[in-house]
Amino acid sequence: MSKAPESMRTIARTGSTYLQVHALLKDGNARSCEAIVRELGRHRSGVADALTKLHDEGCVHIACWTQRPTGAPFAEWIIGTGDDAERPAMMTKGERKRAQIARRRAALAQAEHDEFRQRTEAIKPFRDPLVAAFFGEYRSAA
Repeated sequence: MSKAPESMRTIARTGSTYLQVHALLKDGNARSCEAIVRELGRHRSGVADALTKLHDEGCVHIACWTQRPTGAPFAEWIIGTGDDAERPAMMTKGERKRAQIARRRAALAQAEHDEFRQRTEAIKPFRDPLVAAFFGEYRSAA
């Protein structure tokens, strides 16, 4: 029993990834390369190669570009013929810094709000035992 050469095994693996990517995109939903990798459980390089081959054959095109927080856009692929969406420009260093500061401020404000809510919910005022006997334990109106 002879072993297939390494190049043939690589082609077979890429071919199966190619078919899996094609089958996954048949539902008509746009997906990024990372989303396809997560759904198929394959390596990113194999999925990227399969997408490139499918794109070269005209089976898929880029539906849109989505901006990462770092400023680098990534493609959302969809099955079918069509023109690729235009790639947006990278965010400048200043834009990335302003977005980072805004995210940090929002996270800090949310943390402060959560801490305040936790402190105020923990406050249970003193209730006289006689009043508690008549009206029950303290219950917050909130």
